[in-house]
Amino acid sequence: MFDLRCTCIVVILLLSATANAEDQIDPTQPPAALSSASPLGAEAAGPRPTSIVTRGEERFAVVNGTTLRVGDSIGGLRVVSIEASAVHVERPNGKGREIWALYQTPAVKQAPAKENEE
Repeated sequence: MFDLRCTCIVVILLLSATANAEDQIDPTQPPAALSSASPLGAEAAGPRPTSIVTRGEERFAVVNGTTLRVGDSIGGLRVVSIEASAVHVERPNGKGREIWALYQTPAVKQAPAKENEE
């Protein structure tokens, strides 16, 4: 009788531990606010670099799973430069540039300045 009760308790504990494992957050993943953010705070979900590799003097950027070098095009935009943490692209016919940041930073709202109280 005692063994059956202990076995039931152990089974219940194991089942509850397995159910809780699905709800755990992976600490190696970026916060949800950062992973869903677009480069430079833009709201549109467009091309985004996932890594930048330097080999000697040459740099490669991996953007949406595609390896790019300076001069390559993606989505109608031409890569004009690759920095250590950003990719600079130009619209067709030189009609503007965009910067795709490798590392996303959330927008920070600055608190209003307090006036000096005398």
